[in-house]
Amino acid sequence: MCRRIKGFEPIVFEDSEVLLLGTLPGALSLKKEYYYADEGNYFWEFFSEYAGQDKPQSKEAVIKILKGLKVALWDIYESAVREDEAHKETSKDSDIVDVEWNDILSFLQAYPNIKRVGLLGKKAYKEFIRKYPNIKAECLPSTSGSNGGQWGGKPIDRGRIGWIKFTEFIEQKNDMELSQFFKSMVEQDRSAVVICDLNHTIIYMNPAACDRYEKRGGKGLVGSNLLNCHNNRSNEMIEKTVAWFKESKSNNRIYTFYSEKENMDVYMIALRDEDGELIGYYEKHEYRNRETEEMYKF
Repeated sequence: MCRRIKGFEPIVFEDSEVLLLGTLPGALSLKKEYYYADEGNYFWEFFSEYAGQDKPQSKEAVIKILKGLKVALWDIYESAVREDEAHKETSKDSDIVDVEWNDILSFLQAYPNIKRVGLLGKKAYKEFIRKYPNIKAECLPSTSGSNGGQWGGKPIDRGRIGWIKFTEFIEQKNDMELSQFFKSMVEQDRSAVVICDLNHTIIYMNPAACDRYEKRGGKGLVGSNLLNCHNNRSNEMIEKTVAWFKESKSNNRIYTFYSEKENMDVYMIALRDEDGELIGYYEKHEYRNRETEEMYKF
């Protein structure tokens, strides 16, 4: 059995807007201690030309290019074994086995400015969407030297699909360019908002929710399972509601509870992607009490 290969730490900045993910560093990258160090790879051929800089020959030069473009770089695997049939170490993605994953979800939560996730090649993309079906990601051309047809050789051809796809991905206006406005709307809402994915993992709580559920853990509940916060009957109804959401793209809102003490109606609301596929849900509170605050009290 070959040795276990451990990947690199991510290269990321507080203002990173794009995350690119490969699988695992190749042999030359591991030797030189920076991503895509193999001269046959097209990754730095693209980024050096796109950024108008010399092709990097060190980790420091790599960081300079990525920082200027607000690009974060990592791999989907934290470690793995990579060997051929003769049990010899290789650099091929097809030879990767016995993988341990990086925690991409927690990473994205830690860097909320990242708006787009791109996977380098079909292998990485297929594995990623199987592991993280609720994270929107895009499949980009592999930068491997064996994929030269999509890059047109060296120097790379700007008319080939490799250059076109990478450029479009980096420069595109994110579908959620308004996300900062929507996020502000939710965070300013005085009603609690708790968003969950389809595994019932709590992925977001607005400040009102953190305050409301402070005794149960508040902000610390993010990353935990919602079902652990409810009794068996409630969990049964949550599961039934999610199943109902999945039955039809028009099933998006259901009335779940009335709090007489707070004069408040509670609903579960479906969250869907641009194709109408269910990606999660959240609980919506609607208070029926008349506002007591003075109008236009500046």
